[in-house]
Amino acid sequence: VLHQIRGAAIFLFLLLHILDPYAVAFGPKIYNTLMEIYRHPVVHFGEILLVAIVLYHALNGIRLIILDFWESLCAYHRELFWLQMAVFLIIFLPFAFVMGREVFF
Repeated sequence: VLHQIRGAAIFLFLLLHILDPYAVAFGPKIYNTLMEIYRHPVVHFGEILLVAIVLYHALNGIRLIILDFWESLCAYHRELFWLQMAVFLIIFLPFAFVMGREVFF
């Protein structure tokens, strides 16, 4: 279920960012207001969360592909999950620090 929720969150974020340039059609004031909303710390936190979702979603997909192609590794699915989580943290934590330092530190 979480896999579908993460996929829906990614889709909605991308849809919002594809459609937001069209706010210019409603006038510069509306567009500028939208850009101010994007600068809010809560939105920055949401972007960091989105990076976590996309990265976890991708790594989980890779893990599932590995398990599909090499059935003998299914016996080690728990170990592969923890390996996935270790790789996730190694990649995500530096990104989270860089993305969050201008807003939160």
